[in-house]
Amino acid sequence: MMIGKNAQGAMRLSQIVMPDDDEGLIRFFEVAPGEFDFSPIAEHRRIARIGNELRSSAQASLPIYMFKQPIIDEPGRFEILSATDAEFKNETERRRFFEHAMLQEQCSVKIVISKAAKLPIHFVDSVTDKLQQHSSHRAHKLREAIGDIEFIGDMVNITRESTEMFIDQINRR
Repeated sequence: MMIGKNAQGAMRLSQIVMPDDDEGLIRFFEVAPGEFDFSPIAEHRRIARIGNELRSSAQASLPIYMFKQPIIDEPGRFEILSATDAEFKNETERRRFFEHAMLQEQCSVKIVISKAAKLPIHFVDSVTDKLQQHSSHRAHKLREAIGDIEFIGDMVNITRESTEMFIDQINRR
C-alpha cells in the first residue's frame, strides 16, 4: 500500500498492490466478476486514524474486520461490510457484527503503515527512463506519484486470528 497526501494535506490511499499468491484475499475483495471493492481499506476516517498514530510513532496498525454478503436485488453481486475496534459503539453492537460475519464469507486484515523513506531522484529517474521513451506524460505522472508517497504499508491477512476472536465474542453472552 502506498499512502500520499491530497492537495489539502489529508492522507489518502494512492495504491494497493496485492501478490498473486494470496488468491483468497484477492478473491474476497471481488464483489462481482472482475470488479473489486477496496473501500473498507481506503476509508478516509480510517486512513486519518492511522495518520494520527503516525504523528507520535514510526509505525501504526489498524485491524479491519469485514464480511461479504450478497446484494438481494442484484444476483452475483456482493457488498463488503466492515468495522474496526474503535467503530463499535458498545459490546452488543460488536457481538452482533461478529454473529452476522460468522454467517457470511469473512476476512480480516491488519493494515500496518510506516513512514516511507524518500527515494533519491537518480533512482526515480532510472525507474522511469524506459517509460519516458514511450510516454513522457505517463513518466511525469509516475514521477509525481512516487514523489507524493509519504507512507507505505502492508495488508496482513489475520482472518484466522479474528475468527477465533469472533467465536470468543459470541460465546461471552
